[in-house]
Amino acid sequence: MTVRKWTSKLATLALSLSVVGAAAPALADEAPESIVIGYALAKTGPNAPGASTTQRPNYEMWVEEVNKKGGLMLSKYGKRVPIEVIEYDDRSSTEEAVRAVERLITQDEVDLLLPPWGTATNLAVAPLFDKHGYPQLGTTNLTDKADQFAKRWPDHYFLLGSASMYANGLFDTLADALKDGKINNKIAMISVADGFGVDSASAARKAAQAKGFELVMDKTYPV
Repeated sequence: MTVRKWTSKLATLALSLSVVGAAAPALADEAPESIVIGYALAKTGPNAPGASTTQRPNYEMWVEEVNKKGGLMLSKYGKRVPIEVIEYDDRSSTEEAVRAVERLITQDEVDLLLPPWGTATNLAVAPLFDKHGYPQLGTTNLTDKADQFAKRWPDHYFLLGSASMYANGLFDTLADALKDGKINNKIAMISVADGFGVDSASAARKAAQAKGFELVMDKTYPV
């Protein structure tokens, strides 16, 4: 069975933790020995703390819980199949992430790809996910260009929404505090110079101006 066909059947895997099989019956002994899931996450470099606290534990916990039950239930075959994981360290590098994802697709031929950590890394590997027919559930990428990218990559889902959503919500709250006399209108902003920081800072500048705040400091720091 081709990778594209597998991923079509597994597109809702990360949301439902199950696979809906085809209607036609099949014998249990035709089932694959395992479902191979791959991902590239930072184990080293500046992205490692974020990936290791907000993303990798979720992947590992889910695989452990499902495999304790015997694996994923594949209705088409009427049996559970264990999950096998292939993981690479992207070293907090978008270039390394691209190489790792390409390896997972073309050499390891994984059935499903889980997304990397961070805005810049998710956007860097998105063309590969799209080219090879893998859905990309972006759980840690935030950008105001989500609508534009979604048209380019129809199976890329920006689950965090846009940077403006967060910036507008923050400055709505700050504006209320300003109105009540709890704060003044001077804002200092420090942001990280990566994809997440650039998008978030840009959205924050617009929201601050719209709500009448004065940006007295606007600094970035390198990754």
